[in-house]
Amino acid sequence: MARDPARPAQVADVHELALGMPHVTIYPGTQGRPVYQVGGRSFVFFRNPRPDAVDPGTGQRYDDVIVFWVPDEGDKLAMVQDESSPFFTTSHFDGHLSVLLRASRVGEISYGELAEVVQDAWLSRASARRRETWLREHRDATVSPVSFDVFFQRFQDGRAAPGGGEAMRRALEPYIVQEDPEHRFAFVEYGDGSADVYLDDDSMMVNHVVGEKPWELLVEGARAAGWVIMPTDGPTCVTDEAQRPHLPEDLAGQVVLVGSGVDLVRVIRAL
Repeated sequence: MARDPARPAQVADVHELALGMPHVTIYPGTQGRPVYQVGGRSFVFFRNPRPDAVDPGTGQRYDDVIVFWVPDEGDKLAMVQDESSPFFTTSHFDGHLSVLLRASRVGEISYGELAEVVQDAWLSRASARRRETWLREHRDATVSPVSFDVFFQRFQDGRAAPGGGEAMRRALEPYIVQEDPEHRFAFVEYGDGSADVYLDDDSMMVNHVVGEKPWELLVEGARAAGWVIMPTDGPTCVTDEAQRPHLPEDLAGQVVLVGSGVDLVRVIRAL
């Protein structure tokens, strides 16, 4: 049965999504708390109450913590440093590629967002062969490459403004796997996909984006650079409402606030 990706997630969805991934087995954890594994490696598990995760008011140990593996430290930081996110971590998990989520707060994210978290958890723990097979099948089925151009630029008082390239470069640099400095080109791989990037000091053009996760990185970089995102023939996407009054008149007609890569993917798919 198809699920509405925009509806609030439920705890039952965690179990359904984890079991829906291929080659998954359930390890019987203590106190009847399931541990979902692929190839003998855990990727989602329901944690016992532990002294590092407690209610700050009462000191009571949380009894409903779920642990999800993540692809890398960048993903972890992005999830736990976002003040609006219900994901968190504790000192016990320092250096561990995972994030925590209380079952009581699962409804604060959408079903689509939870599905992405579970899929990323599985991908981070599956063997290379299983990972490549899953990505090939699901990328071809659900995520078509974006071949048109998406532009990034800062505006001030209705005019193009300089700067931002250095901030965007810092966001992208850990994920650049190929470069052509003469043409200011970089090939970026992030999460489930990749993107062709043409980065200048004051602007950027992106195309051939494959997968969903690269959009998360691009939105993060745009926010750091103070850049507006402009898909070809699409609405103007701002990452901060303060950018709206500075837009040129020809870009101010249809404006969408994007707070995450998920938001931007929705805009792209609607074109």
